[in-house]
Amino acid sequence: MVIKSLVDLYERLIEQKLVAPPNWDKQKISYVIVLREDGSIKELKDVREKVQRGKKELLVARYMVFPKAVIRTGNVKANFLWDNSTYVFGYNPKDPARASLCFERMRQKHHLVLDNVPDKEAKAILAFFDTWQPCDVDTDPVIRTNKEVLEGPYNFAFCLEGETLSSIADNPLIQKAWQNYLEESSSSSDVVYGTCSVTGKTHQRIAVLHPKIKGIVGADPSGASLVCFNVKSVCSYGHDGEQAVNSSVSEYAVMAYTKALNWLLSQDNHRTTINNVTVVYWSENNNAEYGKAFETYLNQSSQTDEETSNLNDIISGIKRGNAIDFETDSLNPGETFCVLGLGSSGSRASVRFFMKDTFGNIFTNLIKHQMRLTVERPSNVTTIPLWL
Repeated sequence: MVIKSLVDLYERLIEQKLVAPPNWDKQKISYVIVLREDGSIKELKDVREKVQRGKKELLVARYMVFPKAVIRTGNVKANFLWDNSTYVFGYNPKDPARASLCFERMRQKHHLVLDNVPDKEAKAILAFFDTWQPCDVDTDPVIRTNKEVLEGPYNFAFCLEGETLSSIADNPLIQKAWQNYLEESSSSSDVVYGTCSVTGKTHQRIAVLHPKIKGIVGADPSGASLVCFNVKSVCSYGHDGEQAVNSSVSEYAVMAYTKALNWLLSQDNHRTTINNVTVVYWSENNNAEYGKAFETYLNQSSQTDEETSNLNDIISGIKRGNAIDFETDSLNPGETFCVLGLGSSGSRASVRFFMKDTFGNIFTNLIKHQMRLTVERPSNVTTIPLWL
């Protein structure tokens, strides 16, 4: 139930564009190449953002969602939809031969992914790679006047004339083509297929290793694994040494729950700490106001008058069973709400508790718990410590 709830949250985060889709990530993009439908360059658009660093105002690359970067260890490997000038334009005056090879690999990769995509944006990108030659740097009217940009440490991406800067990355046909390419190129006899125990989908690639979770109190700086099998006593019969294949969780579900959990742990309004337990919480629709309301209750021992008033509004609303007025929003007591407690002792993470219920019921139970602990106490002690 814990992992399924986190997978559902991940899919909601994608809808809200708070995390990148599978096999996509935030990349530093400085310039966007605006293409016409015939593949010719209309404009080289500077998308860098101004930031204040001390007394200076600097231009820095913009984070945009594009396919994950390839791992280069001296090899010629091209990224998809974005890269530096050596790969995108085949330009590197220090090593023209290698630059031409980089451009050719870039061209080949885009043809492998986009050849069968019936979309004008895909066709415009392919037209660019089919018509552009590295020597065009000196003759193309747009690039010739911006040649110094190609010599800088910048990444370039593509955009079709008349569309938004992220339209190509947001294109569902291109996203699907990229996913199909990855699945086909990573097929291997070592891959284990089965039914995912989280999503219920059949013929799924089963994950061998689960990524680490970062931000849990007590965990290693590099993170801790929530699911791992490294001793025979916890493996299923006949599956010794197969690691997380024992849990039969698909690669998609593993990627989804780890991304969602790492996102929660990185958000101040979705996490708190109670002694040595890291607690994360979220609503089904990922409305941040529910998290703020829950945090208001947890931190009631150190509140301002305004926060105390907000808490009283929440409690009175729950007791009446009506919509809860919180700050400027109206919260639904029937909204599904999840609270997950995590512990760690180094490289492994453990689930201390998990609650999934309506927001109203969880608050009602917390209020009842406080009432049962009510005792005569000094007048200066107005709340019961959370650890009780």
